[in-house]
Amino acid sequence: MPDLAEIMASLLDARQKLREQVRKLHRKLLSIVREDKVCRRLMTVPGVGPVVSLAFTAAIDDPARFKSSKQSDRPWD
Repeated sequence: MPDLAEIMASLLDARQKLREQVRKLHRKLLSIVREDKVCRRLMTVPGVGPVVSLAFTAAIDDPARFKSSKQSDRPWD
């Protein structure tokens, strides 16, 4: 089935390009995390990897803005 072979070739080509881009982004993420002292420290916690540590660091930004660990900015608390 030549038509099916052509379709599959296109899909496999697209998959390969997507995998290359994911690899490139992953390397960039790892280089960012390696440079960040806080991310490296967070990754010492079991189960915390580069993605979680970077997401947490980006969300918290400046921990000094919280007076205590119980402080919340949520209006329903």
